[in-house]
Amino acid sequence: MTRLWGKWCGPGWTANQSKPESTLTRADRLVPCTDDLDCACKRHDIDIRDNGTSFRSDTNLMRDANKIVRDPRNLVKNPARYYAAVAIAEAMSLVRWTRGR
Repeated sequence: MTRLWGKWCGPGWTANQSKPESTLTRADRLVPCTDDLDCACKRHDIDIRDNGTSFRSDTNLMRDANKIVRDPRNLVKNPARYYAAVAIAEAMSLVRWTRGR
């Protein structure tokens, strides 16, 4: 359970808590995200809670993170966020192949 970015990004980090996505509650869903990367992680966590893990969900998160990585201004404006996006994009590019389609 590691916080990578914001309130929603990281393995086992959801709704600003160390807990599995599968245990999200209605109250947890009300926890606001901090920025576009965090909102992408929130959508991913909620999708996992509602539909289970999937190639589609991981691919969507990977694409959202890659949008941040592709803009070099993000590296200058907020290096920590940029490298969190790199880590998330790379992790999703690998783990999504272990999911059902």
